[in-house]
Amino acid sequence: MGGNVLWKVGLAMMVGQTIGAYFGSHMVVKGGSKLIRPMIVLVCLAMLTKYVFG
Repeated sequence: MGGNVLWKVGLAMMVGQTIGAYFGSHMVVKGGSKLIRPMIVLVCLAMLTKYVFG
């Protein structure tokens, strides 16, 4: 890469993050903590598993 910006990759990441933020915020508003807490625990366990076995 050498300091060059990969614009196509950056644009794809921006679109994905925008869509994820939109749907994520709607899930929080509709589902509340009953939905979010288990998701946070699941993501933390997945990251722990990756760090231990990856």
